[in-house]
Formats: sequence, structure tokens, C-alpha cells
Amino acid sequence: MRRTTKAGAAAASLALLLAACSSGSDTATEASSAAPEAGSGTFTIWADEVRTAPIQAECDKFAEANGITCEVVQMDFSDIRANVVQGNTSGDVPDLFIGAHDWLGELVTNGVVTPFDLGSKSASFSEVAVEAVAYDGSSYGVPYAVENVALLTNPALSPECPASVDDLISQGKKLKKDGDASLPLALQIGELGDAYHWYPLYSANGGYIFGQNADGSTNVEDMGVGEAGSIAAAENLQLMADEKLIKASVSGDIAKESYNSGDSAWFITGPWNVPDALESVPDTIVCPVPDGSDTSSAFIGVQTMFIPTKAENALISQTFLNDYVMTTEFMDAIYAADPRPPAWTESAEKVSEDPIIKGFIDYGLQGIPQPSVPEMGAVWESLGLAEFKVASGEDPTTTMTEAGDAISATIAAQ
Repeated sequence: MRRTTKAGAAAASLALLLAACSSGSDTATEASSAAPEAGSGTFTIWADEVRTAPIQAECDKFAEANGITCEVVQMDFSDIRANVVQGNTSGDVPDLFIGAHDWLGELVTNGVVTPFDLGSKSASFSEVAVEAVAYDGSSYGVPYAVENVALLTNPALSPECPASVDDLISQGKKLKKDGDASLPLALQIGELGDAYHWYPLYSANGGYIFGQNADGSTNVEDMGVGEAGSIAAAENLQLMADEKLIKASVSGDIAKESYNSGDSAWFITGPWNVPDALESVPDTIVCPVPDGSDTSSAFIGVQTMFIPTKAENALISQTFLNDYVMTTEFMDAIYAADPRPPAWTESAEKVSEDPIIKGFIDYGLQGIPQPSVPEMGAVWESLGLAEFKVASGEDPTTTMTEAGDAISATIAAQ
């Protein structure tokens, strides 16, 4: 679906905008003085169904104020990355697009996105959001939402948050024995596995994927899959499966239905499943995924607006990001359309009055940004399949060792 707003001025007005391009970012300021010529007469943004309306509303104001045409093109979120990568070859790219920070490895390596300096406004974002949009010494895009999973909890079955993984297992066994919950922990796995949703429990027993360098960057030479922590996490997963607290066959839809029907005490999921959960279990609370022998950590995903390298109106994009996107008004509107914790701290403080959102934000403080290095592409399939195999009864040590070897071999062959 295409939605277009036109404001009647012509290219001369557009050129004036570029020449006078205002910005809170040194990058944008330098670029505007160096290239005052207009690109295309239409400023184009690619967004998904949920975010099209609030982005269009701000772009309408921007277009009217500057005498340009603004077009927000709606497409499935899952299609945006592939379309931008393909468009980088064909030249069919927007001036801005929304995406996830963990796409950066692929996008930067292939020259698809251009750096964007948050400038002094970086202080207005959460630390994890700023960290997430940094790659190889440069910053890319404007983060607008932060997301992570946590433990949705039904107080009727679990009056208090589990104090530890052992406590969760102990409570789950009792719920199972008493017939109060046939699937105490709703954890989506499925035949391909789901390493993203497993990761909090995986990390709780010392598992990690890649190590970190002293500067906090990802060390792809340090492969954690197959090491002692990952094996301990797999052993714990198998224990839960043996006790029938989880099932290897559970998909995302089954996990959601099990919690919403009152048949699970806990559900590892993100804010996207909260509205339906509250409708079915109104007294739902959000707990941390409990710690085990180590601290439980969720992967943090950061939703971001990026400028393609080949954008025709890159200077207009910089102005729009600085003057319209990096504002409380815009961040509030994005949250209203899709209630994921804002990356903008002023907006996050407002919504943290909601105990559900606060629960996700608080647990996210001990999370880590999902690695954005291209090598993560080799991880998901092998680690997910290892999860499924272990939950189905295969040997944890052998399975995790083979998974680590497979990931390392794939990376070496790239």
C-alpha cells in the first residue's frame, strides 16, 4: 500500500531545504554544505504496516513545512532487508527504511547503509540502543524501540517470580504433579529450534555464543557453543524436557495458546504477545527469566531507521531524522502504534509507569545487544537445531560440540 502527501512546491524549494539542512549531527551539517543539490523530488520511506501511520504523520508535517512530496511505502517487515540489499544493486532504494540493528553486519559489509552520527542527541537514547547501532567504529541510523523477551507469569499458578532456574524447575514439577499445568513453561522450540527464545536460559547456565573483546565488540574467534557453559545449559534443558516442563514440539503459536489458556505458569516471550496475554490472563506479571549458575541475559533487539548508501535524498533524510524523528513526539507516536519499550529515554520513562513495560525494561538492563556481525548467520540454524535435538533426548555434550564445530566450519568457509 502506498500513501502519498504532496505539498505543492517544486525543486527550487527542495534545493533550498538541502542547502539550509539543519541538524544536531556533525555528519549531516558537513554533508549539507558540501552537496546543496536536490535529488529526487519525492522523499521515500519504507516501513511495515504497524509503523506506516505514525511515520507518515510526521513526514506529512515535514513535507508541508519544506514543500516536498513524502511517500511512505508499506511492506512486510520481513521483506525490507532483502529488498534494500537487492535495491543496492539495482538502484531501487528508499531514502530511509526501518530495520533491526542486527542486520548491520550484512548491510555494512555490503555497503548498503551509510553512517549517521547521533551527535549530542545520543545522550537522549538508552545506552544499549546507542551501543546496538554502532558497528566497526561508526554509528548507523536512529534507534527508536528496544525489545527483549522476559518471563510472562500467571500469578494464579506462580504467585511470585521464580527465584532461580532450580526454583522454576521445582515449582514446575509440583504444578505438573498436581495437574495444575500440563506445560508449566511455554518455551517455543519446534523442529528447527529457536535459539533466540532459549538464550536467556542458555546464558543462565553460563552459555554464550561469541566472546567479547576488551572494547565490548564481538570476538568471533571465541566460539562459546560447545564449551562447558553451553553443555550445562543443554543438560538443564534436557532435564526440563525429561520432567515434561517443556516440549520440543512446542511452536510459538502453541506456547502462546498454552499460556493464554491457563495451562502454563510461565511464557518466555516479548511485548508483542502481551496484549493477547492480558486479555486472557489479566493479572499477568512480567518476571526476569531466573538466574542459574550464571546471570540470565536476553538478547536485546533495537529497531532502527537507516539511510541507504544510494539514497537520492540523503541530506533530506538526515534533516528528517534530526528534526522530526529524534523528538519525544515521534517516539511517543511510534510507541502508541507498537508498544515496545522506546529507545528514547524520555519516552521510556513515561511508559515505565506501566508495570508490564517496566518489567521488560528492567530485565533488559541485564541483557546484551544481539550480535550484529555477519557470522551470526551461521549460528541460528545450528544452535536452534541443537536445542531441538537436546529437548528430544539426544546427548547434550555431543550435540553442543557438534553444533559448535558446524558453526565454526560455516564461518571459516565464508
